[in-house]
Amino acid sequence: MFQDSGRRWFFSGQGRSGLVAEMAAMRIMHLGFETHVLGEATAPSVRSGDGLFIISNSGTSPISTSFARIARAQSATVALLTSTPNSP
Repeated sequence: MFQDSGRRWFFSGQGRSGLVAEMAAMRIMHLGFETHVLGEATAPSVRSGDGLFIISNSGTSPISTSFARIARAQSATVALLTSTPNSP
């Protein structure tokens, strides 16, 4: 998933999942990828060709699902890490 080094990767999560998302973004950045955390003042807008990695225990957080809809509307790749089987 992270093989395309030209792709920008965005990370998102709410509450404790947000802390995990921030740590994941930092680790992926250390591997040489361009990463951003959604919700930070310096994060650019998601666009076509970008990737959004959402971390959510429930998989149904309103903010995270909203970010996913927006990213998909921009033709970005969306991935979800959740502990809930059959999350939307």
